[in-house]
Amino acid sequence: MDNENNNKYKLKPNLQKNNQLQGKEQEQNQNQNQNQNQEQEQKKEKEKENEKENEKENEITNTTTTKPLYSTRLQNSSLVTLYDSETTSETIESNTSSCYSSSSNEENSLNCGDDRLVNDIKEPKRTPLSSKKIFLKNNLLDCKKILNHFSCEGKLLDQDLVRICKMAQKILKNEPNLLIINKQPLIIFGDLHGQFFDLVSVLESVGECKENSNHFLFLGDYVDRGDFGFEIVIFLFALKISNPNACFLLRGN
Repeated sequence: MDNENNNKYKLKPNLQKNNQLQGKEQEQNQNQNQNQNQEQEQKKEKEKENEKENEKENEITNTTTTKPLYSTRLQNSSLVTLYDSETTSETIESNTSSCYSSSSNEENSLNCGDDRLVNDIKEPKRTPLSSKKIFLKNNLLDCKKILNHFSCEGKLLDQDLVRICKMAQKILKNEPNLLIINKQPLIIFGDLHGQFFDLVSVLESVGECKENSNHFLFLGDYVDRGDFGFEIVIFLFALKISNPNACFLLRGN
């Protein structure tokens, strides 16, 4: 009897150990199942995200194929590659001049493309202004054409921009740091800060810059804040080149 009792007491700790091991195995299995479930959920989320991205890409490709971003008259690649020379820019302007007219005919509206929502607003100039229309004889520039071209959000050729900057540099280098202006009438322009169309409206009310009638003094701060600082600087350079003794440009603060 004593031996049997001793064997019973010995079996109890073995049973406890087995129960502990089984409990640990169950916990490990549960953790593995949870990790597997989490991985499956993450895979599903990634698949959904990929499907959404593919749908967006398909929508973008469909819109670009069905409706052009620009007018159909510029889809010919030969028009784009010929912007570097003067003659080609003139031919492009002659081909597209019908689209810049403000007439309300249905034919002109069709020629300008169906991508414009408001046809009353003038379409931006899509061809650069030719050099022959900018530079006149005796190193003068046609400021009116440059102003009108910039008013339609047009652009100039790179070679013409460099030429204008070099011409203005020569004139400004010869001026002293301190300007003494004893000319009347003298119209003073404040900070422009890239607001080109404000400058256009002021010039419409003031008039042209001429040596014997109107003298302009610009106080600087031509760029920054506004979106048309580049157009302002180039136009003021052109004004200075054409009227060196009537247009004065200060550096600003």
